[in-house]
Amino acid sequence: MDSIWKNTLKTHNIYADVYSRPVLEDIKNISSAYLTTNIDKAYESWRNNPYSDSISFADFCEYLLPYRRQQGLCLEEWRNKFFNDNFCYAREKYPMPIQRLVDSLLFKYTNFIHTYEIMSDYPYLKLTDFYIAKRGECGTKCWFNSMLFASLGIPVAIDFVPSWGNRNDKHQWNVLVYNGKTYPFESFWEEDKWKYKKLYNNMSSDPLYGDFRLAKVFRYSYQTDRTGPANDINVSNNDIPPLFLNTKKKDVSSEYFETSDVEISLINLPRDIRYAYLCVFSSHNIIPVQWGKIKSNRAIFKNMGRDVVYVPAYYKDGMLIPSGQAFHLDYSGQKKYFEPTGSKISITIKRKYPVFPFKKEWAESLVGGKFQGANRADFGKAVDLYTIKEPPDFIPQNKDIHSPNTYRYARFIFAKGKYGNLAEIKFYSASDNQMIALDGNPVYSDELIPDVMSKALDNNISTFILPYMPGRTSRFPWWVGLDFGKPKKITTIGFCPRTDENNVMIGLNYELQYWDNGWISLGEQNAAANELNYKNVPANALFILKCTDKGREERIFTIENGKQVWR
Repeated sequence: MDSIWKNTLKTHNIYADVYSRPVLEDIKNISSAYLTTNIDKAYESWRNNPYSDSISFADFCEYLLPYRRQQGLCLEEWRNKFFNDNFCYAREKYPMPIQRLVDSLLFKYTNFIHTYEIMSDYPYLKLTDFYIAKRGECGTKCWFNSMLFASLGIPVAIDFVPSWGNRNDKHQWNVLVYNGKTYPFESFWEEDKWKYKKLYNNMSSDPLYGDFRLAKVFRYSYQTDRTGPANDINVSNNDIPPLFLNTKKKDVSSEYFETSDVEISLINLPRDIRYAYLCVFSSHNIIPVQWGKIKSNRAIFKNMGRDVVYVPAYYKDGMLIPSGQAFHLDYSGQKKYFEPTGSKISITIKRKYPVFPFKKEWAESLVGGKFQGANRADFGKAVDLYTIKEPPDFIPQNKDIHSPNTYRYARFIFAKGKYGNLAEIKFYSASDNQMIALDGNPVYSDELIPDVMSKALDNNISTFILPYMPGRTSRFPWWVGLDFGKPKKITTIGFCPRTDENNVMIGLNYELQYWDNGWISLGEQNAAANELNYKNVPANALFILKCTDKGREERIFTIENGKQVWR
């Protein structure tokens, strides 16, 4: 699917063909019959919903009555589709608690899956198309869910973070609005879908994905926000970031976490600039998340999330220009500025992006696995050569062994009950004080698929094998190895766990930069080891490391007591 989609994009500029066309105004094109029918069905679904006593008229107007949720999408008879599929659902489940009702209805749509990398940029214009494809990103599923529940008279909104405060990318999710309270939930089906007020409180940590820190949370709204630069007739749209050209949203940050109003002194401002923007870092970019009106070269940014690094900027002719030093807003709401000082330090860097807990499991799943040598194809009387006793680093590594024997066969056998994430294995023999990689034919346990297992022997650490899935039964052991054709002396074994390749990798080129009202290079290095050493770098600075050869994941960090601290 992905290859077909990419080939289509080579011959058809989907985005130019579709989104460059003028978006027709609803008020000039929509029929009165469509609006009347929409109003009648919205009211009917609200009043006939057995839960309606806890759904206010204001919430009806905001979340149930609107006939669309987003600009630039096709108008459809979506109420009929969803209502016909589920018209008795709420009445049949009543008096089931409302959150359980939401869970049970979404369970009917568990075959709608997150697309991740496959056609992730497909531009859905119609809910009908998503209903057929059943795959998409979080924003598409949020849109789907809000329409689904609105058709049954249950108000479900869409909340979003424009950019995370401590990692790259952004996110959207749904929120149930009921009896004057809000209950955020994950848009795709999962067991613990109601965790977001705990997870997104800027204090907690997820056991799989680590810390989430949020600068702002907004909720898409049908009402117009009358504040901000988009409502200032003295400001050109070219001088407003796209996020703040959209006035159909409201700030709901305080529903999730403690906030602070942040006052900033600004520098290098042109005379005609009326608004400043507080930004977070995402890779090498800065992303605006809040506006502030400028008065005497100062601006106040309302309701900012804590434990986040920010930098102020202004926006002119489609470009963000930094206008102050970066700072960390701590848990108490105090600012700590990153100001490169005259003092210099030496630093050692091993990664360019943090390791989240779920990635640590990749390495931990190899613990207990062992390398063996044998002279029989069934590995009878196999000899243990090396056992992985602790989680390895996410880099290729070699281990010398001291076996006096020669072996025709060698393999890696996965620890029983562990699913394993193995990128590569190798076997070497010493010759003239050099390691010579041993070639052979792949061998593997009977139930494994050759194309899958070959990824551990393809000299490419970007691929990996996952032979065992939790809950899947099979006879053990799982293993993969080589038949050398005749007995060979093995002096070294090599392996690499599944890796995101964000460690410093030998042979690749890297550039270290620090922030001083913009990124300033501290020079490039070719990695001779799995770490980089830099001397005479500014103390109290904010850094970022970029691999100039490959990869796109990189994150800001500071150096504290000689260690990288991710921000």
